[in-house]
Amino acid sequence: LRDKAKAEALAIWMPVLAETTVAVPDHIPTLTKKHISTFLYEWNKLHMLVRGDAARRLIILAHNLKLVDYAWHMFESASLPQKMLGIITLGNMREYSAWDKLMDLLNGPNLILSLTAARALLPIDSKNAIKDILPAIVRQKEWPSSQVSSILKITDPILLCDLMGNTIRQASESDLPHLINLTIGNTQCNTIGMAILEVLRKSTNERVIAACL
Repeated sequence: LRDKAKAEALAIWMPVLAETTVAVPDHIPTLTKKHISTFLYEWNKLHMLVRGDAARRLIILAHNLKLVDYAWHMFESASLPQKMLGIITLGNMREYSAWDKLMDLLNGPNLILSLTAARALLPIDSKNAIKDILPAIVRQKEWPSSQVSSILKITDPILLCDLMGNTIRQASESDLPHLINLTIGNTQCNTIGMAILEVLRKSTNERVIAACL
């Protein structure tokens, strides 16, 4: 039954999603309860692939379908996959009302939810979000480096350059190897490069020196 509902949802909504990247449809089908999870998964996946007007049209479609209500319901779910889907949806819809709760998750003890919250905060307000995400990256060394790198890649490079440089300068020696390794590929940023050189001149810690080289 679950596979049948998924197939039905894909047949109904994939053409609608594809059309929305070009123009918001005048006539939108009714989103039934059994199709919500599949629709939200596909909506989020497409939203992360497109930019500009196409992304804005997907958000308009989401509001027309009242997805904020569904997303909040999932956010409060006891099911981790459902909760994660709700978190990501609220972020991609740029739902500023979710900011405080997402910040609580970012700074909370749950590794998966904190990382998911970090991804959700960036679409809402990337300039303010990254100021809190970088300290979380320092704390959450268990976050997969590939996931952290993907977060850093979608952050404004000029803003990231300055903030990361300052974070490196202020970091403890125990945090420096982790932080410096995350800057690989960003060394063209003068602020980061200068911060690493300063660390290299001052540190006698072998792990820190090895990370700098």
